[in-house]
Amino acid sequence: MNETEVCIPLNEAQERLEKVDEEVRFLKNHVVRLNAAIQRIEKAKEALPTLRDRNDWELDEQYNEALTQARHGGVSSEDGTSDHLGGIDMAGKPGLIQARRLLKKRSAEADALRAHLDRWKDETMTLPYRFVGTMGISFFDGHQVEVGEVLQLNRSQAFNLRDRVEPVKGKVAKEKEKVTA
Repeated sequence: MNETEVCIPLNEAQERLEKVDEEVRFLKNHVVRLNAAIQRIEKAKEALPTLRDRNDWELDEQYNEALTQARHGGVSSEDGTSDHLGGIDMAGKPGLIQARRLLKKRSAEADALRAHLDRWKDETMTLPYRFVGTMGISFFDGHQVEVGEVLQLNRSQAFNLRDRVEPVKGKVAKEKEKVTA
């Protein structure tokens, strides 16, 4: 998700950002706890004797099950969580692999929402966008638009034309703001 793909009312974007930030905090904490549990289990596994009796093999199997739960998650509440995970309840929670993937996805979503909220201060404002659509005749607001032309668009126009426009950044945007102000 990038900034131009976000087109929801600003109050909803703020609410969504708060929820995504909360999920990112949970996932970061979850990843740290899972990493610590995995390290602890791997050390305990290494401490098992080379020549093992039946109890050692059962313990090794329990360690392997705990490592699988920590890395892959997907544990149902009926299965229960391994005692070797140090009190981490894995029921219905992602394992390390999925948690990292979700963390990356939610962080990107939060960044896009922040960029959107930083760019659009209120519902009525317009910002400069450069038309990069296909060559040929294109019309916007009743006049012909050429490739490279800068247009003042509101949020919904920018969203609807997102495949044909790009935000104007830097010096050109500041000059355009001075002209329209």
